[in-house]
Amino acid sequence: MMSVPFRLPAVALVALLAPHAAVRAYAQMPTHEGNTWDWRNHQPTAAEVQQEEKAAGLALTPSRRKSAADTLERLNQELLNGSRN
Repeated sequence: MMSVPFRLPAVALVALLAPHAAVRAYAQMPTHEGNTWDWRNHQPTAAEVQQEEKAAGLALTPSRRKSAADTLERLNQELLNGSRN
């Protein structure tokens, strides 16, 4: 008989606190907005990449950058022209 009165307040306490815990967990869920996931940037911008490459000594020379851009443009045109056939 002693356990019955104890269980009732415990169940009532859990019933009262459970919704609060669910709301608190929902408030802490990470969001995805643009370039931000889990409250931090996950994808660098082109400017950030170029700055880091330059700092590491990996930046392309202007002529190599132009060559790479020309190659990408040629491949893009090939893909576009090939998809029309």
